[in-house]
Amino acid sequence: MDSATQAFVAHRNLLFTVAYEMLGSAADAEDVLQETWLRWAGVDHGAVRDRRAYLVRITTRQALSHLRTLGRRKESYVGPWLPEL
Repeated sequence: MDSATQAFVAHRNLLFTVAYEMLGSAADAEDVLQETWLRWAGVDHGAVRDRRAYLVRITTRQALSHLRTLGRRKESYVGPWLPEL
C-alpha cells in the first residue's frame, strides 16, 4: 500500500465522523469519502505538511458542497404544516 493510501485509511474513521456529523446520513458521508479519496489521489503529497489536516479540509469542503447540492434538490412541501413529535 502506498503512503497516500495508508494516510487515507489511517484517518478514514475521523473523516467519516466529520462528514456524518455535517450531513446526518451515513450514505451521504460515504459519498463524501469517495469524493475525498478522488481529490486526495490527485494531490502532490510531497507538498502536504499535515496529511490529517489536509484530509479533514477536503472532507469538510466536500460535505459543504454536498449540503449545497442537497439544498437545491429539496422540494418544498405545499400541504398543511404538521408539528414534529
